Amino acid sequence: SSEQQALKWGGGPGAALLMGLLQMLVDAWLGTTAYALARRAGIFAQPRLEKVSGETLRDVLSRYFQLGETSVDRIEAARQAVVKATSRLPLSGLAGRPGRPSPEALVRARAEADRLFRQTSKSVDDVFRQVRSRMGRR
Repeated sequence: SSEQQALKWGGGPGAALLMGLLQMLVDAWLGTTAYALARRAGIFAQPRLEKVSGETLRDVLSRYFQLGETSVDRIEAARQAVVKATSRLPLSGLAGRPGRPSPEALVRARAEADRLFRQTSKSVDDVFRQVRSRMGRR
């Protein structure tokens, strides 16, 4: 737990609280970003904030969802910048065809993408397992 880690690193109960708060903020950012990605992929619908009573809560939720949208915009812009920059790099095995990687490079890239997908899927499964176990203890 974050409390055990904070105490292990020499911090007191205040450090554990700070680590827990930081973890919550990171999780909240990751959640809203994942929601924005899923919404753009058509998995989720646009949030219906008009159903939320209370103007302050509706405003907070609107800002929360906007943070995810902004994060996805920035991630996509960074991805496009990387693609644009790497498309100008000379790649080995092009055989005179600029901007086209060799078949071997494509196979290596596919293998690496598959490895990263499996690794990420395992991490997500681990997080869901932890969440389910915590919810079961309450």
